[in-house]
Amino acid sequence: MRNQTLAVAQGVERTLCHLDVWPANLIDVGGRSVLLDWAFAGEGAVGEDISNLILDSFTGGLMDPDLLPEIAEGCVDGYLKGLRDGGWSGSEDAVRVAVGACGAAKFSWFGPAVLGRAVSNDVGSSAYSQDESAELVVKRGSGPGHAHRRLGTRLRITLGRYHGDLVAAVAAPVPG
Repeated sequence: MRNQTLAVAQGVERTLCHLDVWPANLIDVGGRSVLLDWAFAGEGAVGEDISNLILDSFTGGLMDPDLLPEIAEGCVDGYLKGLRDGGWSGSEDAVRVAVGACGAAKFSWFGPAVLGRAVSNDVGSSAYSQDESAELVVKRGSGPGHAHRRLGTRLRITLGRYHGDLVAAVAAPVPG
């Protein structure tokens, strides 16, 4: 399924992307969001950047996982509005499929990566320097509220909203 999901993400409409959208690369200037650090800019899937911003906002521990569905919907709606305001006239459903496919592709490595870092006691700069040891990673993920489990559940629910279209896209023949 992972290869098919990647094929869907690679097969959707392409556009210029930032390719490193995460909270630390966004600042507010006079009430407007400004995106910094365009070093990785290049071709990507429509919806790829917004998918990355949504996931990185939650997987880094910056936001309460219970807010994921609401934040994801608001971000996707805002992204679609921006596309339309810029003259884009493509399919909103295709963008939602792309956001789901890009998110699913990114999230597929997240669980194993966190587990591997905890096992090796290598927390690096996890959670924006909130954690100084694997014990703290586990405690934060299994303490009151079970943040990581809630995040996984919320990611599945949110990505599941796009699941029907994604499954249909995965089942379709891959062009090429």
